[in-house]
Amino acid sequence: MIKIMLVCAEGMSVTLLMDIMQREAESQGIDCCIYAVSPQDVRAGYIEYNVDIILLGPQVAYMQKQLEKDVEHKIPIHVINVKDYGLMDGKHVLHEALNLVHNN
Repeated sequence: MIKIMLVCAEGMSVTLLMDIMQREAESQGIDCCIYAVSPQDVRAGYIEYNVDIILLGPQVAYMQKQLEKDVEHKIPIHVINVKDYGLMDGKHVLHEALNLVHNN
């Protein structure tokens, strides 16, 4: 099972994206679990959920470098493309995340 953590500033838009991604994964028979957390909960969530990748909403891209240090570069941390985020293109975001996990 692939575990994906999504992070955004307010949580509302990332929760919508999470739902779209989860439905897409289920429709394609992809075994994954997607979590949405606030910036304050990233470190605890990473440990609790043992995620394979962290995806950052564009508004929290500033967190990337520090998070990479925090997780000791053991998993990919990626900023979601602004266009994909704005369009809520969960299918593309999901497949991009899976590619990053498999190529890490």
